[in-house]
Amino acid sequence: MAAGGSNQGYGRDPSATADGSDNAIAFDAVIAYNDSMAQLTVRNIPETLVRALRVRAANHGRSAEAEHRLILAEVLKPNKPDFWAEADRLRKETPRQRTNSTDLLRAMRDAN
Repeated sequence: MAAGGSNQGYGRDPSATADGSDNAIAFDAVIAYNDSMAQLTVRNIPETLVRALRVRAANHGRSAEAEHRLILAEVLKPNKPDFWAEADRLRKETPRQRTNSTDLLRAMRDAN
């Protein structure tokens, strides 16, 4: 049951906001399921956000729908690795540079 009336449990009243003010984004979300994937419809998105999504998608060579799926997956991905843990993992996987940078600088200087 949505605030302000019944819309069959498909989200909430579009005029309601999270904090009761006019500056929060109000939305209705409808989730429909087919055989393998759910479909999510989000309404009442400000045009500026829709435009930003389209621009971001175009910059990445994807459709707006594909970009939206990627954003949702990245934000809601469980067990997102900690930045520092990921940095440590990459540092361990990267071979150490065995060359002394001072020797390289001297060689470049002497070559000129």
